[in-house]
Amino acid sequence: MKILILGPYLSENGLGTVCANLSKAFYINACDVSIVCKYRTGRELDYSGTLHTLNEIGDNLSLLDNFKFYLSVKKIIKDADIDAVISIGPSFDIINCLISKRALTITTVHNNYRKEYGTIYRFLMNFVLRSSDLVVPVSAALTDMLNIDFNNKYANKIVSIPNPVDKKDPIKSVNSVKEQDYFVCVGRLENQKALWHVVGSARYITRKTKILIFGEGSFRKQIEKLIDEFGVGHIVELRGYSSEVNEFIDGAKGLILTSLYEGLPMVIIESMMLGTPVISVQCQTGPKEMIANNSGILLQSPAIEWKDYIDSKYESKLDHELSEVINSIEDSEIKAMSIEAKNMADRYTINNVGKEWKNLIFRNI
Repeated sequence: MKILILGPYLSENGLGTVCANLSKAFYINACDVSIVCKYRTGRELDYSGTLHTLNEIGDNLSLLDNFKFYLSVKKIIKDADIDAVISIGPSFDIINCLISKRALTITTVHNNYRKEYGTIYRFLMNFVLRSSDLVVPVSAALTDMLNIDFNNKYANKIVSIPNPVDKKDPIKSVNSVKEQDYFVCVGRLENQKALWHVVGSARYITRKTKILIFGEGSFRKQIEKLIDEFGVGHIVELRGYSSEVNEFIDGAKGLILTSLYEGLPMVIIESMMLGTPVISVQCQTGPKEMIANNSGILLQSPAIEWKDYIDSKYESKLDHELSEVINSIEDSEIKAMSIEAKNMADRYTINNVGKEWKNLIFRNI
């Protein structure tokens, strides 16, 4: 079976990680894999198969470059006699659907499109769904959302398969993490992640602990200001990007997620694979179907937008609920959740997800 994965790049970013891990998922399940990316970043992740790129470095592509990319993809599909083309990302779904039907056309949905996709792409979604042979959202909740929004018109071609996550080797250098009692947050400092709730919860934390936030983004100044205003710098630390983030997750009491919305957060899977329980809000899609059987804690209070947080004078039920969980969670509970988290995470390994993908394509080619 010959598979082509169509995506933006292979760098350590949401869609880049998906492309890289999906290539390994197919390869480990004895498929011939090709990857076509628009450009190289110079920081490519490990992948399997043959990589084709239009540009060596950079994503500043002209209209002519994009047309050349489209023609290049068509040629690769023809020359390699590809059986199925899987596109990762909205713009690549459109390209996939515009290519003549020499192979099975499979588009994917990786996030809450009601919140994340722009007006133009939401308008084009009907074209994408109609033109696809299969549509693969990464969560069951996204499947339900698509069926509701499009009146079950495309229900027979929509099949949920989660993103694959490459199981990490046992972490041996955890002793370099000096903090003995801490929690972690991993994500971009952007509106979607609603990290103001993490800072706000620190006002009510009585436990002798820290919360380490890994990531960068446009909301850094707002988060720094809140830390100073609430006087919680002794609890909340902004660590930026770190190559040792998995080491910190591995040594943490728990991973915290306060997002306004998600698709299928890979950081939750990575945390569960390391045996670190997740404390998460119940987004419309994602966490609530990942955290079950006492593998973590789902918070009942929702995250609120930054503007609403300001209007409420920095008060929310979520801040209080999160702090109560952090204050009260016992090591015995963490140990029990750790075992269940590893069990739950097994479904998302590249081997198991690769089997799901291979079986789906085999049934439809």
